[in-house]
Formats: sequence, structure tokens, C-alpha cells
Amino acid sequence: MKTAIKFFQTLAIALAISVAFLSIPGTTSPAAAYDCQYLPYGPRTSGVVTRVNVEDFEASKEFYGDVLGMTCILNFDGPYWAEFYNSVDPKAQASIGLSNQFGSPEKRYVTSVIVPDLASACENPGTFITSAEYAGQGVCLAFFNDLSGNELAYRQENWGLLDAENPDEEPAIAEECLEIIEEFCQ
Repeated sequence: MKTAIKFFQTLAIALAISVAFLSIPGTTSPAAAYDCQYLPYGPRTSGVVTRVNVEDFEASKEFYGDVLGMTCILNFDGPYWAEFYNSVDPKAQASIGLSNQFGSPEKRYVTSVIVPDLASACENPGTFITSAEYAGQGVCLAFFNDLSGNELAYRQENWGLLDAENPDEEPAIAEECLEIIEEFCQ
């Protein structure tokens, strides 16, 4: 009889712990919180995930999702990891992973968010452009910070479709980029 009582006590404790754990947002599904779309496409064999350390996990998820317009594909609460991809082309296999696994971040990273139109991106009211530059090779960058102070950049590539056979075109492409920066990214 004592064995049966001990068994049921252990079972009741295990059940209580399981119910408590499953009631925590984000533990029942990787996509449970912040309207994440869990995209089970198996192990990735190409692409990039940039880990960005953040201080305020929930506010950062809203910043990357609502302000930058990225789509959350994974969210493991704790909070310690959420992953966002560019909503325009989810097959691009490039994403940003937000991490708060170790509390306050020690290192910060710069991640470029590739955009089709730098001028429109710079007009986003949720970002304040801190600096901008023509990086060469048809790449124009506009830098800003997220809510935790991580430096990010909008990046438009193939600015004017730089032709390798006509390197004398680059000054004109650089000038066009710098004009856009001056008009929209200052």
C-alpha cells in the first residue's frame, strides 16, 4: 500500500510540473509566442544566421517583427532565442537569431538587412540612421541601432548593376548612392 501511495504521489508531482511547464508561453511549440510561423524545412545546408545579443527579449522581438517587417520563424521562450527571416524572400536562407541566453549581452554584432530600396528603408519611422556610406562594389549601407544598441545596417546591393568590364562607372554609382543617403538617410 505504501508503494502505491508513493507511486501516485510521484505521479501527481510529475503531472503538476508538466502542466506548469506547458503553461509557460513558447514551450508547447517553437512558434507559440509572438505569432511565429514555425517553418519545418529540416536542417539547413546553406544560408546565414546572425546571432544578435539583446537585453530586452520581448521588445526586441517586436522591433525585428513590427518595425523591420521580418517574420518570426522560431521562438523558444525562456527567453533565450527567436529567429527572424526577411519576409520578402523566405527562401533566401538568411536570418537573424535574437539571443538573451546569458542575460546582458557582452558582445554586439553588426548585421546587414538586405533591402530592395534603400531610400524607403531609411524612411522607416522605427529606425534612426546613425551613418551611411557607399561601401564599394555596388553596395550602399545605412547604419542604425536596435533597441539594445546593436549596430545594424540596411544594405542595398548591385547599386546600378556595377559592370566589372567598365570600372569607370563606379564613381557615378557611388554618387547616386550618396545622393540617396543625403536625401533619405540623414
